[in-house]
Formats: sequence, structure tokens, C-alpha cells
Amino acid sequence: MEDNELRKMVEETMELSKDNNRILHSIQRRERMTQVFRVVYWLILLGAGAGLYYYIQPYIDELVKAYGNIVDTQHKVADISGKFSLDSIKNYFK
Repeated sequence: MEDNELRKMVEETMELSKDNNRILHSIQRRERMTQVFRVVYWLILLGAGAGLYYYIQPYIDELVKAYGNIVDTQHKVADISGKFSLDSIKNYFK
């Protein structure tokens, strides 16, 4: 009687062990696929960003050039306005 109970327990343990092994392999497979998709996702995202920058770069260069022109114009106006002070205008009309 004891031998049959022991055999039954061993068989149940083997069934549970096989089931656990199957579940663990499934989890590992799913984790590998998740990692692969994560890498592909980031590669697509970074590639799209680089492609977008390459496409928009001429427009960005034009904006930077326009900003530089505006700053130069501001400096020229500041230089001109610095030359004309109230005292120089009073001296001009004396």
C-alpha cells in the first residue's frame, strides 16, 4: 500500500514538473520575443528621428541663418543708437 502511494506521489510530482517546465519555457520564449520587439521598436524610433532630421535639416539651417541676421541687425541698430545721444543732438543745434 505504501509503495502505491509513493508511486502515485512520484507520478504527480513528475506531471507537475513537466507542466512547470512547459510554463517556464513559454515564459522564456515570450521574454525573448519581447526583447526582440523592444530593440526593433527603438531602432525604428531612432531611424525615424534621424530621417526626419535629415529631411528637415535645410529648413532648420534657414531658420538659424535668419536668426543670425536678426541678431546682427539688432547689434547694428544698437551701435547706431549709441552714436546718437541727446548731448550730441544738442551740440549739433548750437
